[in-house]
Amino acid sequence: MDANQLWMDVTHRLGWTLVHSLWEGALIAAMLALLLALLRQATSQTRYVLSVTALAATVAAVLVTFQAVAPPAHPLIATASPTSFTLIAPAALKVPPAESLAPLDTDASGFFCNEDFR
Repeated sequence: MDANQLWMDVTHRLGWTLVHSLWEGALIAAMLALLLALLRQATSQTRYVLSVTALAATVAAVLVTFQAVAPPAHPLIATASPTSFTLIAPAALKVPPAESLAPLDTDASGFFCNEDFR
């Protein structure tokens, strides 16, 4: 695995970890709020321990989520070198031959034009 592929996998996992951390943090905060409401008469030390535990659970949830998120499957893998570029595509991807593509019209200035928009 090259450095570019590794970087793509890590950024994918970090992105999904951030998305999941939103609902995980909200769930942990809601559970803490419920516990603090139920334990309103408890000592401040007990409430503090619950709050620190919720904070530690949030950090642990992020770390576990990062480990659990699988790197994406890469259907298209591009490799490049200074002299060539290779694209490895699955067999299901059908690319039409260049001859079947319609030519693009340009006006005198060299800009692409379409008869419908004149």
